[in-house]
Amino acid sequence: MSDSAFLNETLNRRARTLAHLRPLFDIEINKGRYLELPLDGLDLFRPASAVLDAIVTKMGGFHRGPAFPRILAGMASELRLALTEIGPAEMGSIAGGAL
Repeated sequence: MSDSAFLNETLNRRARTLAHLRPLFDIEINKGRYLELPLDGLDLFRPASAVLDAIVTKMGGFHRGPAFPRILAGMASELRLALTEIGPAEMGSIAGGAL
């Protein structure tokens, strides 16, 4: 394999990997659309990743997802790290937006 073919394959592999993360980046980019939520100091990539983790690990089967309280519980610690004064209603709104 030539150096240029190896470089092209490496770049293609990285592009495919980043394409899977595009929805997470889109959530972060579009957080300015939700003016009613305190999202300025929050990196939404981390809570959205926590939501995905809760969904994947707590699904209970291929045809049903976890209940919203389980998703919220998985996301709560990430939200509290960035927003120490966040209330349950705001937390639920942010979790709903991430979904």
